[in-house]
Amino acid sequence: MVFHSKYYFLDKPAIITNFSCISYNWVSLKCNWTKPENPIRTTYKLFFKLPGYAGDRTIISCPNDADSRENNCCWDLSTIPMYRQPYEYYYFTLIGDNELGNSTTIIRFHHYANVIPASPINITVVDTTQSSALLKWSVGAMTTFPRELNHKIEYKSQWDSNPEHWHSVNVSDFCSSPSTSNQTYSYSDCRERDTGFYYFNVTDLRYPFTHYDFRIYVRSSVARGEDKWSPPGCITLKTNPSIPRRPPRTDVGSFECVTSPVDKSKRDVFIYWQNIEDNEKCGDSFEYRAYFTSTTTDNKTIIHRSNETYSNYAKFEGLSTDIAYNFTVFSSNKEGSSIEYSTIFVPIESEKID
Repeated sequence: MVFHSKYYFLDKPAIITNFSCISYNWVSLKCNWTKPENPIRTTYKLFFKLPGYAGDRTIISCPNDADSRENNCCWDLSTIPMYRQPYEYYYFTLIGDNELGNSTTIIRFHHYANVIPASPINITVVDTTQSSALLKWSVGAMTTFPRELNHKIEYKSQWDSNPEHWHSVNVSDFCSSPSTSNQTYSYSDCRERDTGFYYFNVTDLRYPFTHYDFRIYVRSSVARGEDKWSPPGCITLKTNPSIPRRPPRTDVGSFECVTSPVDKSKRDVFIYWQNIEDNEKCGDSFEYRAYFTSTTTDNKTIIHRSNETYSNYAKFEGLSTDIAYNFTVFSSNKEGSSIEYSTIFVPIESEKID
């Protein structure tokens, strides 16, 4: 017969080594710890003192018995005693107790380094250009937080090949509006702004006429670690349109001529090009424009547009087989035509290379 036995080491309460507290948006403070295993019923009670002469004489306890029942404690602005926001440091004492004795764990807690703000709110787009967006937002309860706030901005566009990748913005020129003053301030990349709001002008956005998703995070300047950032505040915007970035690409010989079966001196000419990318169209009512020019006897220039235009070719009808033509192709949208253009040269019929 085999006997299994388990040995229990009875001892007084152990010192707590995994105590942690987090302030949520600077309106509540919750502390947690894990109670070490002990076969004897053991409870822990949490207390704290505040810095200063008066604070050192006042011992503040947990508002209820959650510390002894659930190994946590929470203070907010409605509890008795209430959450003490203005103190940067708390001095916690965690007292364990059982039949064999007690233990005392002392913790100096950096309050302001363990605040996780709520998401930024009231995010709006103040202004946009073809390559920039001026954003405005506020931080709610964190507006009067007595330490500076750090901000993080990320974005991605509808054209990014990896939808999981977010671009990070350098916020070193960040513009804020102090909550302690009624003045307004002007920066080179910010507009006049109201008290309690933050502004940042995101520049060098790659694509005009494009949807961008933005995420804004906030964190206490004395906090450390990526886990202390707020959840993101989000907004989607669209940059302004511009003329197309470039014309379509063409190549030597990217044409076709069809001689008229009725009149051998006439031909229909088809010119071909490579489509530009969607992210280069940059505006509404995009189209390609193809034409050639001729000069009258009195030196006036006449523009001859294509009879039919499609996504990657244009057709010119009834052209002479004995005249060489130099065709011009632009990309165009509601804002105008591309600055540059492409050309296709079509020789007279007798000089064409088979």
